[in-house]
Amino acid sequence: MSRFSSNDLPALTADVPVPFELVLPGSEASGGWTCHEVLRVLPGRRLVVRARHAGMDRDVILKLFHGRGHRRYCERERSGLEAMADAGLAVPARLSEVSGPGISGLVLEYLPGATAVRDTDQRAMETVAEYFGRLHAAGFRQTDQHLGNFVVCRNVVHAVDGDGVRRRRRPFGQRGDLDNLALLAAQRSPALDAGLPGLLSAYGRGRGMTSPAPEVFRRRLAGARHTRMVRYLAKTRRDCTEFAVRRSPERATFAVRGRGEALLARLFDHPLDESASAFLPGEVLKAGNSATLIRTAGNEPVVVKRFNIKSRRHGLRRMLRRHPRYRRAWMFGQLLTLLAVPTARPLALVEERRGLWRGVAYLIQTDLSGMDLRAEIASTGLSDDRCAEVTALFAMLRSAGLSHGDTKASNFIVHEGRVHLIDLDAMRLSRRGLETDLIRFLDNWDAPERMRFEAAFGQAGLL
Repeated sequence: MSRFSSNDLPALTADVPVPFELVLPGSEASGGWTCHEVLRVLPGRRLVVRARHAGMDRDVILKLFHGRGHRRYCERERSGLEAMADAGLAVPARLSEVSGPGISGLVLEYLPGATAVRDTDQRAMETVAEYFGRLHAAGFRQTDQHLGNFVVCRNVVHAVDGDGVRRRRRPFGQRGDLDNLALLAAQRSPALDAGLPGLLSAYGRGRGMTSPAPEVFRRRLAGARHTRMVRYLAKTRRDCTEFAVRRSPERATFAVRGRGEALLARLFDHPLDESASAFLPGEVLKAGNSATLIRTAGNEPVVVKRFNIKSRRHGLRRMLRRHPRYRRAWMFGQLLTLLAVPTARPLALVEERRGLWRGVAYLIQTDLSGMDLRAEIASTGLSDDRCAEVTALFAMLRSAGLSHGDTKASNFIVHEGRVHLIDLDAMRLSRRGLETDLIRFLDNWDAPERMRFEAAFGQAGLL
């Protein structure tokens, strides 16, 4: 079992092998803490583990703050948990504290069997919304609405992170409170917006007031969702808990931690050459001038899309763009996955570079086996369920404020009975292109199918 001290905390990552021993100031003689699970890591700032100290008969949560401002962060965590407890919210009990040179920490009750609140759990989400109402009524606001900060234990929702709780310096008024609540609702997929009345009713119950009007709240939600998506798109381009990003003068790589990193290692076992199909063994799906598409062989097939350079002029345009098409495909593929919009999730992206010059790029995606929407409808006809599903997909894009940019029928793949949206190279965070998307989609169909889609889109308020 590995052994670490408080001096090693900045180097510990989420994938450190467990169990390991952590010796903190004052615990040297007793053997320190045995850490069984790493729950959260903020590099250079925070380590949260499930651990047990010698002599203890149960596991606890050890929240350690280190680096610059560790005392301030620890105090903020402590005061936030106390504020939520005073407002009548369920929080883990504070058992003790730890401190030493360059480190501060809290020892909290461990809640066995606790699970994170899922955005699809309407009852749990309403409980969290009621919590927000109580917090606002008590004079506080929540600045970190991440659902991982709430868990369900024995059918009771607990708030487990107090760092984001702040006392308001002056009254928000209902407008500010709704903005704060909208940030919570924005954590859900647009497909779940039908549950908004329940959230608003629960919030009003906790706040001791009449439920906010849904039509007013939806405007707040649209702004909050846009802000969240902008921040998430930026997150896909930096090294963090979810993504591993590496840059050098020769290459930039982006990968989903775990599976994506393993696929990158597999890709680099083969030459990254300029031929049409030899860069990876597998089935050539497309060999065009602008892109080459390969389905790899093996136990876990993936689809690799290579973005070629057609000419020096094309390469110059790519170099001058802030986000080339392959970057958009990477970013928006992650965003649609976050929003629970069915798509082929990108697992890794490789961008070859020579200084400022961008070379070929490789986008590795999950493999969606199945036929496109046109082939399915030609084979079996357009069912009412499929028409409704496609309509709901466009409605989700509208709610999220997204436009696809190329809604030809071949970009809608039926995989495991669901329609998935692919080819996100031209996607934008803008509603302006949605009408064009709808028109382009309708142009795919002959009169009978077109009329049915038009009727469904009109009924949903899309046209």
